[in-house]
Amino acid sequence: METYMTSAVCTERTEVLVLETKHYERLFVKKHQRTIDAMRMRLEVKLNTRTSVLKVLGYGFLFAYAEQW
Repeated sequence: METYMTSAVCTERTEVLVLETKHYERLFVKKHQRTIDAMRMRLEVKLNTRTSVLKVLGYGFLFAYAEQW
């Protein structure tokens, strides 16, 4: 996958559903907006956590540089 939200290690037989954009929009964006909102909030928490860790490790200068753009 080019992009993903979460990595997982399955310990049992698992079925995975891969959606094309048009099906994603039909199933989630139009019918289940709360799912999209929950995914967005989870992603925001992950990004905040990762950027906080990078700042603690001394890579905060990367964010200062990115803000210039």
